[in-house]
Amino acid sequence: MCEFKVVIEDNGSVIAENIVKTFYEGKTLKLVNILNETVDVENAMISSVDVGKEELKILEHPLLGAVFEFLKIYLVYQSKNIYNPLVEELWNRVKSLGEVMLRELWVRSRGTRK
Repeated sequence: MCEFKVVIEDNGSVIAENIVKTFYEGKTLKLVNILNETVDVENAMISSVDVGKEELKILEHPLLGAVFEFLKIYLVYQSKNIYNPLVEELWNRVKSLGEVMLRELWVRSRGTRK
């Protein structure tokens, strides 16, 4: 059986080991180990899987959680061909978080362009 070590992509820290199953519940990535214990990681997605190294890398960011929430609700209403203002509200939240990220980047870079 292949058991994975789970590493945060940005800093290389190990957050879980002996992981045999992963799945999403809303915006939470669930990591389940060989003892059936679960580690929850909010606002995260699997960015790479290396079976040879038995390693999963994950990327964490609040924007990911907002995107997951939007997609989940969007797909529900899309499948029913129903418009719900909640979908638009969640999309506006995604856009708002993205705009804040861009402003913060601009401020930190002092407007320096590549």
